[in-house]
Amino acid sequence: RHHVCAHLQWLQARGQRCSHCLCPTAPLECIHQPQLVNCLLQGMFEPFKAKLFGKVNEAMLYVALMEVLLGIFMIVHVFLGTNSLMHVVVYWNFLSQRYKTNNAMKMIFGQLRQRVGGIMHHRLCPSILGTVWEKIVALIIRLGQR
Repeated sequence: RHHVCAHLQWLQARGQRCSHCLCPTAPLECIHQPQLVNCLLQGMFEPFKAKLFGKVNEAMLYVALMEVLLGIFMIVHVFLGTNSLMHVVVYWNFLSQRYKTNNAMKMIFGQLRQRVGGIMHHRLCPSILGTVWEKIVALIIRLGQR
């Protein structure tokens, strides 16, 4: 059975022709369902392809930031009693594997270390917090090298 292909109408309104439609009878009829999906994707999303894939690095940075923030919130919730320590251990193991394979994760951890280190070593911050921060950083580095 033939069906009216809305995408072919969309292409015809723009003066274009479907490159995947092989129907010889009428330009607005299409019987090739699998090719129609491919045609829809190519015809409708091709203009936006550069915009979508141009932002991949920025999106990866946001994903890495959210993963790190989730890990920090999980640690806080262990102390609040709403999360178990086992969840944190498993999640941080996942983050350590992501750190080894993902440059965005390395950038986020580096920025986090700089910003928190700057706050902890500020002249108005108690020196004990700076010492605790340096020990935490040393522990994380040691665990990450395993």
